[in-house]
Amino acid sequence: MKLETLRSVLGRSDIYLIDQLMKGLYRSSDCILDAGCGNGRHIDLFYRLNIEIHGIDMNPVSILKCQERYATIAHRIQQGGLIEMPYEDGAFDHIISSAVFHFARSKDHFVRMFSEHIRVLKSRGSLFIRMTTKFGLKPDLLVDIGDGVYRLPDGTNRFLMTYDLIDQVCDQYNIQLLETIKTVNVKDRRAMGVLLFEKR
Repeated sequence: MKLETLRSVLGRSDIYLIDQLMKGLYRSSDCILDAGCGNGRHIDLFYRLNIEIHGIDMNPVSILKCQERYATIAHRIQQGGLIEMPYEDGAFDHIISSAVFHFARSKDHFVRMFSEHIRVLKSRGSLFIRMTTKFGLKPDLLVDIGDGVYRLPDGTNRFLMTYDLIDQVCDQYNIQLLETIKTVNVKDRRAMGVLLFEKR
């Protein structure tokens, strides 16, 4: 395969998402939701592979651009929040949430979003999350704002995933981690973690 062909298929997708694709997690018969899809960075990958992909995001400008870019599946891309999503219980085989959960305003807000993701996920389905984490950074680099939100060295305020919170959601929603957590330290300015859960 030519490098240009590979780039045209993989596009701008997260390397860890591509990793799961190569491992066989996502199949041609699956129905996938990109929750917080933005301008369609991850929709592009599944669209090119002809895998049924849906997208939802609160930003009307991003959604309009996404619908225009993927006109043939525009009906699957809609504006909406992630606490009350307009989907039936167990609607999706897999859900992707990349750089979304760290915008939670509090632990309660995080749990409400997480609960909704689990609701629309099928049994044995997977939830891919990429977000900022508390682990991976030295504690003295973080300023605790309260209720799970921290000021990071990059100047942003983010809700951070913790080991305790992982244990809590696994127990509360009967889910499990499918793989070891991966964390990337970005020049001690933030730590980005990748978590892959399975709904039991």
